[in-house]
Amino acid sequence: MQFNSDQEKAIKHGDGPALVIAGPGSGKTSVLTHRILYLIKSLRVSPQSILVITFSKAAALSMEARFNSLCGTDHYPVTFGTFHSVFFRILHERYAYNTSNIANLFYKRKILRAVISRRLSIAVPEDELVDSLLKAIGFYKSSGCSKLPAMDNNISDEDFLKIFEDYRKEMTDRKLIDFEDMLIIARDMFLDNSDILENYRERFRYILVDECQDINDIQYELIDLLGKKSRNIYMVGDDDQSIYAFRGANRKNLLRFQSEYAGLKIIHLSVNYRSTDEIISSAGLVIGENRDRFAKDIRGTDRKGEKVKLLSFESSLKENDCLADIIAKGNLKETALLVRTNRDAIYYAEILRAKGIAVSMAEAVVDPYKSTVFRDILHYLSLAENPGKMSCNDFFPVMNKPSRYLSRKDINRDSFSIDELLGMYKDKAYAQKKIKELAKKLASMKDMDLYCRVNYIRVSVGYDVYMKELCKDNPDKYEEYLREADRIMGLVREYKSLDKLKAHVEKYSAELEEMRKNKVSMGEGDAVTVMTYHSSKGLEFDKVYLPHINEGTVPNRNSVGDNAVEEERRMFYVAMTRAKKELIISCVKGKDNKRTSPSRFLYPLFKKNSGISFNKN
Repeated sequence: MQFNSDQEKAIKHGDGPALVIAGPGSGKTSVLTHRILYLIKSLRVSPQSILVITFSKAAALSMEARFNSLCGTDHYPVTFGTFHSVFFRILHERYAYNTSNIANLFYKRKILRAVISRRLSIAVPEDELVDSLLKAIGFYKSSGCSKLPAMDNNISDEDFLKIFEDYRKEMTDRKLIDFEDMLIIARDMFLDNSDILENYRERFRYILVDECQDINDIQYELIDLLGKKSRNIYMVGDDDQSIYAFRGANRKNLLRFQSEYAGLKIIHLSVNYRSTDEIISSAGLVIGENRDRFAKDIRGTDRKGEKVKLLSFESSLKENDCLADIIAKGNLKETALLVRTNRDAIYYAEILRAKGIAVSMAEAVVDPYKSTVFRDILHYLSLAENPGKMSCNDFFPVMNKPSRYLSRKDINRDSFSIDELLGMYKDKAYAQKKIKELAKKLASMKDMDLYCRVNYIRVSVGYDVYMKELCKDNPDKYEEYLREADRIMGLVREYKSLDKLKAHVEKYSAELEEMRKNKVSMGEGDAVTVMTYHSSKGLEFDKVYLPHINEGTVPNRNSVGDNAVEEERRMFYVAMTRAKKELIISCVKGKDNKRTSPSRFLYPLFKKNSGISFNKN
């Protein structure tokens, strides 16, 4: 295999600290595996003294397999692993920890739910709150308990710290640890036992870290402790692809590494072998807007290709239709549609499936039809279908959304007509007025298609107003509701009748349950890949679609401040650089009679004269 001069420098670096800034498609995995072989064969380094750390089990297995393939019939016992697997192995050796000590998600939720119930006086804490606090606790631990997480559910710092201490005590009492605990305990063990630390320093004299831009403070401390004596720390990564701050990743550790290790050699892998020059140039314009980054000059290999396409639409519906048409005409297996959030991925997957396009999803698929908002809208649609005989199953969940002063205890049958309901409230004029208003609105929906009915439920029946009042103390939650309601409108538009929509919902839920039982992913064979920006990292596709690049979506409306916006821009950059041959970006300029603006991340592309094709639809 031939390498360029920068790759050769990276592979043949001798002893001492090194930081390899590896841009997208620059061949960093090949460099890493050849570097390991160079250490063994040319520098006569013992394979047992080499430790290679990656960020996922899949990446560790893949790199080990590629290294073994490179070695042919020779076998070199190099240690490959993730941070957690490597340091848990050390804890097993020193403290006899085993897998029974690792708390799974079920137990962590159970313990935390009890703590929340006790501390916040909530009888049954919602799953959303429990999971949000679990993430916050993980972030706090990953920072070395030095950075408090930003909570979005009205929990004060004081309450968070009390919950954290209670949760940690409950875990300790049960002799349970989680993934963050593994690293904290290992660090404390090294700090408190110099003899143990010295033993592992002698064992691992050469340390190579992949994706170093995503290490958190505890992980950096561990690498520093192990490698400070030998100074043979070899970090590989790209600050422009640091996108895990929400997990505690701190790319400033690269600057820390640079300042703490005198004589550090910095090597840039600047040639992108993956993408066409047009894609490389456009992605460079976008990421160049970030101020807090290592300077670099990413270039291609003079591979000319199609211009990057920027498409503008008047509505999300037109955007969805156009993208589905384009995708359907191409090679699905080499095509990816990348989006900002898991919810967006589920939404676009359903849009494409409804249009008969096979979809493969990398994310753990959540059933979009199980959400409270969708169930409420489905209940309203069912009531409108037959207002002469309304079932309690459909009526009860929405009878006070918005408030109509109705009570379950006043309704003593399984189904009823509007007249029968009025009879139940004959002595309550205020309730009768609300029932008559509801009856009139349900009747008005009779000749509407499903899309118009959902819009009518939101606007005229008053569901949007109800949700706004419900979320009055949390504007971000209301914005999330609006996005979900918009997605629902896009989904129901694909079905001609309520019966067909319900049949699809039942079929989808059954298929999803079967997939979970058999532990398989959605979509196999010739299918378009739909995934989030985060999940796409490290992958590549001939053709990539990036839909709805609008303010509030990309960057996410919750991203406030320069640091958060720069992280969002890095995510978008990662998504752009997944494309090998063709990149299509779209935005919407009109939505529900309101104007919405293209993402600020697109402005450098609007200004560019070459390599970009801009079309309004």
